[in-house]
Amino acid sequence: MCYILIYYSINNTDVKLNEYYQIYGHKLVKNIYIDWKCCMNKLIGILKTLIAGYIITIALLIIISICMYKMSLDNNIISICIPAAYGISTFAGGLILGHIRKCNRLIWGILYGVIYFCILCVISVAINPGSGFDIASAAKCIGICCVCGGAGGFFSP
Repeated sequence: MCYILIYYSINNTDVKLNEYYQIYGHKLVKNIYIDWKCCMNKLIGILKTLIAGYIITIALLIIISICMYKMSLDNNIISICIPAAYGISTFAGGLILGHIRKCNRLIWGILYGVIYFCILCVISVAINPGSGFDIASAAKCIGICCVCGGAGGFFSP
């Protein structure tokens, strides 16, 4: 097996190849090459964006709780403000991640929304282990997270 090839003759034509190709018998096969440094940089970028999104969420929830305390808001207004806080956070996270990733920004934004929702579910179950899981509110929340994350990725510069 030859790992580094400079030229290989295919149909009497010299073809320049790089180091990612090997010859098995008479077949030319491309090696699988994983750049771990690049993968770690992508993962660290996603983690930084998630941390920024949750910092925004915490700040918005603190503002909502202060407004509840000072103005004694109704439950209807609170039930609108909390999903709005999730939407603003995932929009900001999708915006940041789309700016970092440059290509496939819409997909990265939607992926950010899904990851954000999964972490939100894990935190909710960890805080209230005995409470039931409402499918309708979960579907509404994942919809908000995916749409707002995708919109943030779409509108990122």
